[in-house]
Amino acid sequence: MNLTVALAVGYFLLGRLAFAMAVSEGSATSIAFLPEGLALAFTIIFGPRVSLGIFLGQLVLSVSLGVPAAVGAAFGLVNAIGDSIGGWLFWKWRISPSLGRPRDVVRLFAMIALVLQPASALAKALPRMSISVPEEVIHLSIYSWAGNTMGQFLLVPILLTWCSAGLRFDRRELVRSSAILGLYGAGILMFSYFRLGEIDRLYWFAVFGGFYLVLIWSSVQSGTLVTSAINFLITMGFVLSIAISPESLLYFSTQGRVLYADFLILAGVASSLVISALCSQLREKTAQLIQANRAKEQLLAIIGHDVRSPIASLSTALDLVKEGRMEQSEFFSIKKQLRLATDSTRWTLENIMEWATLQLDELKPAPMSCRVLAMAEDAVELLRVNAEFKAIKVVIDIDGDAMVWADRHHLGSILRNLLSNAIKFTGRGGRVRLSASRAGGSWRITVEDNGVGMTSQQTDGLFEEGKGFSTSVGTARERGAGLGLQIVSSFLDANGGDLSVDSLPNEGSAFHFTLPLPPESSL
Repeated sequence: MNLTVALAVGYFLLGRLAFAMAVSEGSATSIAFLPEGLALAFTIIFGPRVSLGIFLGQLVLSVSLGVPAAVGAAFGLVNAIGDSIGGWLFWKWRISPSLGRPRDVVRLFAMIALVLQPASALAKALPRMSISVPEEVIHLSIYSWAGNTMGQFLLVPILLTWCSAGLRFDRRELVRSSAILGLYGAGILMFSYFRLGEIDRLYWFAVFGGFYLVLIWSSVQSGTLVTSAINFLITMGFVLSIAISPESLLYFSTQGRVLYADFLILAGVASSLVISALCSQLREKTAQLIQANRAKEQLLAIIGHDVRSPIASLSTALDLVKEGRMEQSEFFSIKKQLRLATDSTRWTLENIMEWATLQLDELKPAPMSCRVLAMAEDAVELLRVNAEFKAIKVVIDIDGDAMVWADRHHLGSILRNLLSNAIKFTGRGGRVRLSASRAGGSWRITVEDNGVGMTSQQTDGLFEEGKGFSTSVGTARERGAGLGLQIVSSFLDANGGDLSVDSLPNEGSAFHFTLPLPPESSL
């Protein structure tokens, strides 16, 4: 109810403001009609439950302007239904509220200018017939389309991007943009008020030339939120200058001439938002390329050390045996260490291959029913030598009927990586435990150790967006590529699971992951 009342009051006040700045009397104005922007934004964010506020706001506004109550009610009904359809279309067309892609801007503009407002103008034509002559109805419908389109395309992007940004502005961008905008506005006001030049065409080109220059500058330099705010401020400054400047009013003295300006402003606003979205995408892709390049450099360093070193050690040992400088008995005494080195190299190479697959976006899971106990036993067997080398006891406490719906290869990799990490960071004589418990429609599987543990800062850093990877050293100086948790997280996302961790320094860590139960048909 609070939202409905707030929307109704806001609709009425913004409507009165729009008609106060209108250049002629009538039931429609080609001045930016901001109430419709507020109404559509509210409907997109809060859903059709706020439609009553749109209806009441339009009804009270119409009556206050001298329009018959029945006609005002018809206008309110049309606007309420139209904005509700607009809110539905917004999500149906999968438009992102952040408007971070050019296609989002284009779809929003098409929805407003080519679907909602033409339909609204046609629907209002019939009620207008009762208070205007047919020729005037056509003109009023065109003015209504232009004013409502302007209002929605000015206000909706600001409110949506502001909500997407968590109701925050980038202060640095806002201050920088405001400074340029202030200089531009001061120049235009001086030009307009003191008539520093010829009116008419020179004035027209000065206003809109500067308008486009500022929009282009803001689009390239700023994000969609700041660009939307600048669009709004420039346009409202232009509208205000018409309302208060006698010289401006000489030229923009009719709805028709304001309509010409509307087309130019709409073109500028739409273009600036598209340019802003393109620049945002470019900045995002550039950041991704920089991150990928850093990851590549890290990966090459890892390969150079973690893969080359064990192979070099094995090659040296074989050369010594071949040349007779190492007895067979000596060789057999170090074979467990050599086995560990080759296993480590094997796991590193497998993780590198899986990581490369993830970078190519080729992650296509083939889910099936997987018995968790059998998969856990396979992972323990693969890493048995690693555990025995450090005298670590691995305990499996998983029911035989624990079944999950996941890609078998992905689940194997998840268990192997988590178990490998647990062994790696557990000291000699330690303990690692694998367990599973039912959690609603999924199984919660835990890999727990009593190793070195982590601080809260370290656990928070494990899942930071865009965090790179680095070689880490285990309790027996084991090395690893640092790819394991990235692969685990990606595989769980692909299979509808999630990952969490509990850890305390010197007490150990527990990694928990969930995977869904198989559908009934697969049991």
